[in-house]
Amino acid sequence: MVDFKNNIHDLQDAQEADFDLREEARSSDHFINSVDGMWDPHLARVMDDKPRYTFDRITPVIDQIMGEMSQAQFSVKVRPAGGKSSLNTARVYDGLIRNVEAQSNTDRIYFRAAREMITTGCSGWRIVTDWCDADSFDQDLQIKFISNFCSRVWFDPNYEEPTGEDANHCFIYTAMTKAAYDKKYPEGSGVSVGADWTYDAYDHKKPGQILIAERLYKVRKKRTLVLMSNNTVFELNDKFNQIKDEFASQGITVVRERDRWVDTVFSRKFDGDDWLESEKPTVFRYLPVVPVYGNFEISDNKTIYSGIVRKMKDANRVLNFAESRKIEEVALAPRGKYWATRKQVKNDLQDMEQLNVSSKSVQTYTFDENIPGPPIWQGSPTANPGLVETSLSAIQHIQASGGMFSSNMGDGPASRSGVAIDALQDRGNNGAYKYFMSLQTAIQHTGKVLVDSMPRVYDTPRELRVINPDGSLDMSVVNHQVLDRQTNKPVVINDLSQGRYDVVCDIGPAYKTRQEQSAKAIIELSKVDPSIIQLGGDVLLNNLSEPGIDQVAERKRWLMIKQGIIPKDQQTREEQIKLAKEKQEAQNKKPSPIEQAQLQIAQAELQKSQADIAEVQSKTRDRMDKLKLAMEDLKQKEREVRIKERESMLKITKEQNQQLLDAIKDRDDALQTQIDGLKSLIEATGADAVMSPKLIKAIEQQTGIVLREQQEL
Repeated sequence: MVDFKNNIHDLQDAQEADFDLREEARSSDHFINSVDGMWDPHLARVMDDKPRYTFDRITPVIDQIMGEMSQAQFSVKVRPAGGKSSLNTARVYDGLIRNVEAQSNTDRIYFRAAREMITTGCSGWRIVTDWCDADSFDQDLQIKFISNFCSRVWFDPNYEEPTGEDANHCFIYTAMTKAAYDKKYPEGSGVSVGADWTYDAYDHKKPGQILIAERLYKVRKKRTLVLMSNNTVFELNDKFNQIKDEFASQGITVVRERDRWVDTVFSRKFDGDDWLESEKPTVFRYLPVVPVYGNFEISDNKTIYSGIVRKMKDANRVLNFAESRKIEEVALAPRGKYWATRKQVKNDLQDMEQLNVSSKSVQTYTFDENIPGPPIWQGSPTANPGLVETSLSAIQHIQASGGMFSSNMGDGPASRSGVAIDALQDRGNNGAYKYFMSLQTAIQHTGKVLVDSMPRVYDTPRELRVINPDGSLDMSVVNHQVLDRQTNKPVVINDLSQGRYDVVCDIGPAYKTRQEQSAKAIIELSKVDPSIIQLGGDVLLNNLSEPGIDQVAERKRWLMIKQGIIPKDQQTREEQIKLAKEKQEAQNKKPSPIEQAQLQIAQAELQKSQADIAEVQSKTRDRMDKLKLAMEDLKQKEREVRIKERESMLKITKEQNQQLLDAIKDRDDALQTQIDGLKSLIEATGADAVMSPKLIKAIEQQTGIVLREQQEL
């Protein structure tokens, strides 16, 4: 138990550690929301009797970032991490978290917290437990927004995590009217807890407020774990001692023991004088307060955070001053006039006084020999060039400090290419992404706190509503004990106290955008594979938002369930019960005499149709057999024709070869005759004979003939 004096000391330490940051956060909040907040206090006093105009260039930047956030969806997802965890139980956790978010309207809570965080640098919400209804003993978890976070919540100054999960305690302020305080705490002193702000930005506030505070703090307790011989783990407590003998009868014994420290969060409220109530234990192990910090850092062992206004407000104040001075100077400057002698306007004065409204195409004047030329125009007043330059420079500083440029705000020259605009938009998106990450971190920690506390909130057999990712509702039973017919032992379905689970937060397109993308993707895929429409017709209809589509989707889904297209593990519990009931009714229903007669007629027609089909199938088989035999005969004839063709070709080739051989033989005989003649001629002449030219020529001719015959061969 914490002593009251130490409690006040802890509160003062927490406030002192964050005093400078909270003052900056309040200044940013007042800059956006309070009258004259966008004016420097000193300049506001100097120009008290002069025009002071406000040109807000920062709220549109905040709106731009919030617009981008509204198009995104932050989805908490639970994943099995060990122990006796299961994918099915993780899905139950997912559905329960979505149900808590829906009941708490967290879309509004996250939106408000994000806007406050972007503006001031800090915001947040808390997680509480409450009764389901006035007549119930069951509790539910809820998420509630903490307004004016920078002046109401302080964490233990020793924390370093942006979620505050490593803090040991935190304080939450609540402002109550005197009447409400006296009614709830009749024994209280009525003394407010000390505040840390140094000034009030608003002159009119709630009358008679009393500030009280709630301290949420962790108490560490030692618990003993036992490891059984069947590898199950239990906590050594009275509940385990009741079932210890049953384990022993089955031969299951304790193998190991170890101690561990577990935190439990307690709550206690107090005013400026004393405690208002005794401490109360909660179901939480983490502090159930989730902060959302912008630009969170640890610098020189000090936690720092800030919003987008902090670095932009000075430039916007300079802009307001410069623009106000420009307007004042232009308003006080003399209007443009024509300067002329009395003689020049003697006859045309009335026309010249109406120049600003006259549509005459010609304006006359009287010539004055002493003044060369017509009357002289004195130009309109011009703005102070120094003030113009100051305004332009201030606007550039605002854009650079906020990281949001003209293209992000929808401005820019029309001639600029789309690539250039996208590049500038990416620069702005990079500046806004850090605020997305801050909100994502806070939502992920929220899921972590919910998953950790749900086993202690939903600790009895209950039927709970879960919300599916597509927004449809279902009912899930948790902690329900059934008998396993195979092992003949009790088994707990969806035991939330078993296993370890991790929590992540994904950022994706908003659900409406994803619906449009899903519908488009299904339609495009169905052009390639038409069966996709048959298998996912209900999904396609659920992703359309036209009026009446919900009823059509329900009818389509029920028809697909009855046809067996949608598997059982994708059916809701209500759909499974309804389908089983319809099947049972169909089996138990006795047909009327008319229905029996109709059934008999239908059966007779079915039998006749089956007989006709069998006859047709028999004739078809006979025809197919005959056709098959005919095809075989045709193939055999084709083979015989090919054989004959080959034999004919062989015969022709053989005859041609024989003719060629005969021709070669005839040539050989002729050549041999020529050779013999030449030989006889040479022998007749004699080797030593003197050959006449005529004889030599005859021999050469005979030799040439022989050579030609050889070449032809």
